[in-house]
Amino acid sequence: MSDKDIKTYQPAPPEADVPAVVQLERGLVVAGAVLVALLIAFLAAGGIYLRRTQETAKPPVARLSIDLSRIGISKSGPTRIDYRRLDERMRQLAAERSVVGVAIVTIENGEISFAKGYGVTTDGPEGKPVDAHTVFRWASVSKGVAATLLTKMAAEKKLSLSDPV
Repeated sequence: MSDKDIKTYQPAPPEADVPAVVQLERGLVVAGAVLVALLIAFLAAGGIYLRRTQETAKPPVARLSIDLSRIGISKSGPTRIDYRRLDERMRQLAAERSVVGVAIVTIENGEISFAKGYGVTTDGPEGKPVDAHTVFRWASVSKGVAATLLTKMAAEKKLSLSDPV
């Protein structure tokens, strides 16, 4: 076999050989496809935003009372928490593995009235049982707690949210 018999790779002709009109049409098609994709994304995001704002438009007590009704808290507000029902429900959730681990502590009139843990600290064999003394990492929860405390203090006129930091 000689060098003349070996075929060499010939690259496709460069874009410069394609007429400018065809290049422009390709560019317009690509730009149109990108715009359609962006429009769909914006419409989807707008729908999600509207759905979230409609869900949050409910009064907080009404939103919470739906979930808390299983432990004896009515829409009119808690008169007394049914700790037996709370304990049963949490045991059920832990048994169903709906929660990995949770500790609940309630304080009434400055005294601890209920303290109990459910589930395990981590999913898997290395998880230890959760009790009322289990320490959890707060992660991003602290931001919500801090924001709640700051707005409460602002409502009580103990600080102003418009003060420079």
